[in-house]
Amino acid sequence: MKYDITDLKLLLAVADSGHVIAGGAACCLTASATRLRLQHLEAMLGATLFDQHPRGVTATVAGVALIEHARRCMAALNALRIDLARHADGVTSRLRLVTTPSCAGVNMVDGLRAVFADCAGLTVTVEEHPANQVVALVASHGADVGVLDLDLHHDDMLVCADSHVEHVALIPKAWYPAVKLQVGLDDCRLWPHVVLNHRSAIQQFLACGASQDNGIRHALDIRATVPSHAAMIAMAEAQVGVGVLPRSALRHHQFERTRMVALDASWASWPIRLCVPRRSGHSVAGGLACA
Repeated sequence: MKYDITDLKLLLAVADSGHVIAGGAACCLTASATRLRLQHLEAMLGATLFDQHPRGVTATVAGVALIEHARRCMAALNALRIDLARHADGVTSRLRLVTTPSCAGVNMVDGLRAVFADCAGLTVTVEEHPANQVVALVASHGADVGVLDLDLHHDDMLVCADSHVEHVALIPKAWYPAVKLQVGLDDCRLWPHVVLNHRSAIQQFLACGASQDNGIRHALDIRATVPSHAAMIAMAEAQVGVGVLPRSALRHHQFERTRMVALDASWASWPIRLCVPRRSGHSVAGGLACA
């Protein structure tokens, strides 16, 4: 299938405007050139891309599929342009940092601050992955730095920094009107919970321990599984369940419909590990390994 960037821009312009002529004008094309390009795309695809009606056009099922791919292609091209522009502005080094979703809300800059201070030309990319993928990426040099909250090891990965993060319970106010300094483990396990898709170490701890009532063990009541701490906060506000998450993830949260309650000190603090490839060729990652 042969097409160029103008074809993709035209496809998106027509889809966004809902008119063939307006979409072509946005791409500086005449009406005849616009129709010719769309006909060429349809001929290559073997399907109609837009249905015409008195008020304009709407994308067909095939058109929607192609539009989705076109948006991703244009986003990738824009990212490429921005990335190359950074190098023109003096970027001399790139660092790919991968983290588990449960660590994404944690202030990770502290562990890297000393190294960043010496790298004015450094640009950083942060990605979220499940814990096993973080380990695999770091060990295979697919990433320069990994952040984990699980005790995972690999022969080709070195743990270069270890700190602890305080967790709290975010509880709907309607469920917990009383003011209490902290909540115990057994009480926390009795509530319905909202958890991350790739569960954090503390969430696995809650699920494995479950709760007991008259000697009968009950599974943790998981009401919703979400992709991020922001989604967990929204679910707690909607009274779906309780979220157990790092205190730092709530630093900008307005507690209008929820209450933040401290966890018992014996299990509120969990380790966060900063990992690098054992034989790293990256100056920043290598500096961490030697720190």
